[in-house]
Amino acid sequence: MELYEQCHSVTKAIVTLGYPKSRQAMYKWLKQRNEEAKAKAPRRRINNSPEHPLHPSAKTKLAILHRCFIDGENVQLVSEETGYSRASIYCWRRKYHAKGLAALMNTRDDPRGELKEGSPSSVNELDILKQQLKDMQMEIDILKETINGACESKSVNI
Repeated sequence: MELYEQCHSVTKAIVTLGYPKSRQAMYKWLKQRNEEAKAKAPRRRINNSPEHPLHPSAKTKLAILHRCFIDGENVQLVSEETGYSRASIYCWRRKYHAKGLAALMNTRDDPRGELKEGSPSSVNELDILKQQLKDMQMEIDILKETINGACESKSVNI
């Protein structure tokens, strides 16, 4: 493995050492070594605390975007300071340019409330509007008949 690390060539390592007999065996060793190293590496913990939520509010996202793209701060430095990745910041920027502030909102930013029954005043208003609609329709019908009658009487006189 040390020779492979020096030359970065499976073929050169096999020719120089004379073993293993196949390249597949060497690749298998490399894969095992990489898996062991990966297993030993500490896993990155996701920070989902009230101070640093996993899904920040639209206000927080907008403040970060303002720092990066209005104030001109380095995106990498802002990313490291806030704990949100550069990819997330650029994604927020694309969404903001495409659809505005609403695209940055989470469901927690605008909690759903209970549906309220219509108030009696709105029911009364609806009845009044329906009556006005009927009256206007009657006026339209009367005017149409008047116009049709006037047109018919002119055509008879001609």
